[in-house]
Amino acid sequence: MWCYHASFPYLKKALETLTSIYTWEPYYKDDGKVWDGRRISDEAEFIYNARDCCVTREIWPSVERDARELKTWDGYCRTMSVIPSLLEMQIRGVAINIEEKERLQKTFEEKVLKAERTLVEATGQQWNLNSSPQMIRLLYGYLGLPMQYNHKTKKPTTDKDALNRLRKNNPDNRILKAVVDHRKFAKLASTYASMKVESDNRIRTSYSFISTYRLSSSESIFGGGGNLQNIPVRTEEGRLIRKLFIPDEGKILLASDLSQAEARVVAWLSNDTRLIEAFLAGEDVHWLNAQMIFQIPNNPEYMPKVKWRDPFTNFEHPLKFYRDLAKTIVYAASYGMGYIMLQTILIREEVYLKADLCKKLLYQYKANNPMLTSWQRATNEEIRATRTLISPAPFNRKRVFRGRLSDGLFRSALAFRPQSVVGEILETAIEDLHEHSNVFEPLLNVHDEVVGQCTLENIDLAMREVKGAMETPLQINGRELIIPCDFKSGPNWGSLKKIN
Repeated sequence: MWCYHASFPYLKKALETLTSIYTWEPYYKDDGKVWDGRRISDEAEFIYNARDCCVTREIWPSVERDARELKTWDGYCRTMSVIPSLLEMQIRGVAINIEEKERLQKTFEEKVLKAERTLVEATGQQWNLNSSPQMIRLLYGYLGLPMQYNHKTKKPTTDKDALNRLRKNNPDNRILKAVVDHRKFAKLASTYASMKVESDNRIRTSYSFISTYRLSSSESIFGGGGNLQNIPVRTEEGRLIRKLFIPDEGKILLASDLSQAEARVVAWLSNDTRLIEAFLAGEDVHWLNAQMIFQIPNNPEYMPKVKWRDPFTNFEHPLKFYRDLAKTIVYAASYGMGYIMLQTILIREEVYLKADLCKKLLYQYKANNPMLTSWQRATNEEIRATRTLISPAPFNRKRVFRGRLSDGLFRSALAFRPQSVVGEILETAIEDLHEHSNVFEPLLNVHDEVVGQCTLENIDLAMREVKGAMETPLQINGRELIIPCDFKSGPNWGSLKKIN
């Protein structure tokens, strides 16, 4: 299945799918099953397992041939070499502060009940907020708010983005606030605070590969855990959830994060000498972009808590707000997103900007970075001509883009090289540390970050080993790029402090 994924990462890779493509075997996945998913006897289970083995053997020669013909075989071999280290991370798991977890779960559940009480008091009736028809009736009927539509199905929706847009335009609506709070804390309580913990007080998560060959996480094969990569980053609730994850006794958590990783790769890919020189000089490029986009004078030193009034909104915000906002704008501009999508992303982060302002900020950044536009145009032309992209050395991961030449496909193409390179740097680093380090134990991978544990006396050695594993030299357009890594440590995942 991983060999097939290396060749066709955008298609389903389940064994039942491959069986239907490569064999004449009739569908058998539900043979002998009863209503609860179990099979009627041990014999039925044995027959099912034997069929799995047989069709796997039958499929393999065809999948291998495709990988060699498409020249994705080397990528598949690298994927297989990484899997043992990911399995070790899954088996080891992460220790959890059980008392704090129960306290946090209770806090979230109380906030859910409070939102329900507020709703009943304000409307005089009970509402099932898990029912889409009742939510539509409440928001667009009872409250008379403007109808929000799903941009794909064109049908009325009450999803997270719809609620955030309504909240932006109705910040003082008590009923709407209760609905948003209920949705938010019910999600946090059920998905994270109630996440299943194993009998040894550890949470385990399973890792897989997405279409850009980065890692995703989900429920482990042991039945516990879940997706840890979607824990909110910039909210207090997200920090409280992260505080539940603790090191083993006698150890501390050590996290290593690739510094401005995708932004660096995009700068090298686009031959943007201005940004390349800034990165090589050790400057904070996100802050430089913020100064350019929001017309912040060049003389103030970046101090996160100092406030400044920008000429676009005429509101005062801390400088950290502008740096984070610039980071999101650059991300959207780099990967070809439109201003509506940028506005949606910002609303998810509880930043409310008008659509025309989002459009202006995107234009402002692109106008000052012509090399970015040239790289995007060249990538689109490459897709039209060959439908194939290859990631920079030493990875040389090949991907063929099939399907209609839509805006979505071109956006996927723009994201492929930066995201696949960063993902493979982290994966090979985890593999290297798994095989060679005796002092650092990888526990989690979240986006551009590897979180592990070590003893306090070995922290300097652990940092040297992690640095050596993560700072992989890349060759892009004749230039070498080494993405530096930053370190943080602490007693739990939510209280990590930067190590200078």
